[in-house]
Amino acid sequence: MVAIGVVLVRRWRAGDQPEKDERTNKLGAFSQAYSYLVSRILALALFIAVYLKMIDSYTIAALLIIIYTMAASAIAFLLIFRSRADIE
Repeated sequence: MVAIGVVLVRRWRAGDQPEKDERTNKLGAFSQAYSYLVSRILALALFIAVYLKMIDSYTIAALLIIIYTMAASAIAFLLIFRSRADIE
């Protein structure tokens, strides 16, 4: 339901503007790549913490943490990269 709401709000705000260009494709690709790296580092840190018995975690809880972090970091990196002039 949240995804449908986001899509509807974005279409309503966009109006008659073009949906994509080269810059937005590049920003999206970079934000997804950075989000993937952050998620991999988080997964590794969770694995090490469970292996060393620093935390006791269930599989579902660990996966939820990674999934929510992946989504949040993708949005955060997209906002950060949009505020910059260009990605190099």
